Amino acid sequence: MIVAVYRVLYGEDFIKESIESIINEVDKVFVFWDDKPWGDISSCVYKGKNIVFPSKFDNTKERVLQIKSDKIELQYDHKTNNINQI
Repeated sequence: MIVAVYRVLYGEDFIKESIESIINEVDKVFVFWDDKPWGDISSCVYKGKNIVFPSKFDNTKERVLQIKSDKIELQYDHKTNNINQI
């Protein structure tokens, strides 16, 4: 069995194209999506400025749902750190 695994927080720009480019070559596509960064943080300092994260990063989940394939398993999976993600 050949599977593809995606782990995404944001990725709306290319997720659909990426999955569609491999869907015929794999038996299953697992997409684990999240709506919060690791550590449950809500902002960061970038170039000396505090950047508050939006309540919704993008429409990755909705873009994946546009692909009509029973090979795709979409699952919400929040992690507080990057340990044992797969």
